[in-house]
Amino acid sequence: MKKTILFILLTISITSCKSQEEIDFKVGYLPNYNYTLTQKQISENNVKYIASDEILQNLKNNGIENPTITKDTSLLKSVSKTGELKGNEFPIDIELLESNNPSLTSGTKFFGKSVDGKTKKKIFGIHRN
Repeated sequence: MKKTILFILLTISITSCKSQEEIDFKVGYLPNYNYTLTQKQISENNVKYIASDEILQNLKNNGIENPTITKDTSLLKSVSKTGELKGNEFPIDIELLESNNPSLTSGTKFFGKSVDGKTKKKIFGIHRN
């Protein structure tokens, strides 16, 4: 009898657990905080060329391997500082501390505002040292 009740309870609990198809993380800023971001992104791309023997031989003659596998790692470190809430908005200052992307220079600063809990990108300014 105990085994039957346990089996029924387990069956009910397992069937009542449903998984979500997606999780929506909403990232935002709060006033008067400092946020530190360290982001490391690793990507691997695998491209296999399907073509005539002549084209594949031409690729091989030019030093292109089939499949072509590339790996890339990007690194970004920044600090975001938010200011005092005034009405429904507050300032946001973001400074890039480190990046392996040559177009993102350390010391670059972004300035903007959060209005009604949303970062307004169109009002961001950029300052590079």
